[in-house]
Amino acid sequence: MFLSRSLCMFIRSVVPTAYGDKSKLTPEVHRQYFDALPTKDSRKGTWVFPTEIIDSSDWLTLFPAAAATRFPHTGHYVQDEEGEVIASLIRDF
Repeated sequence: MFLSRSLCMFIRSVVPTAYGDKSKLTPEVHRQYFDALPTKDSRKGTWVFPTEIIDSSDWLTLFPAAAATRFPHTGHYVQDEEGEVIASLIRDF
């Protein structure tokens, strides 16, 4: 909790490791994560949310008829790494 709230450890350490294509986490993109969470209180979710999803169910099994697009070479931040592809999928939907 202290590391996340006081030292932005989630943004400094976890965000970079969660990118599949590290070259897409430019300094400008990385700065946006810091800018979105400027205060200790605003960073609370960076340590609360991960603890809430541990042992959660595979949500995709709740929607068996749903079409899913997988990005095997993309990390956690799909919107940053594959934004154009996602936008195209949404438009086609």
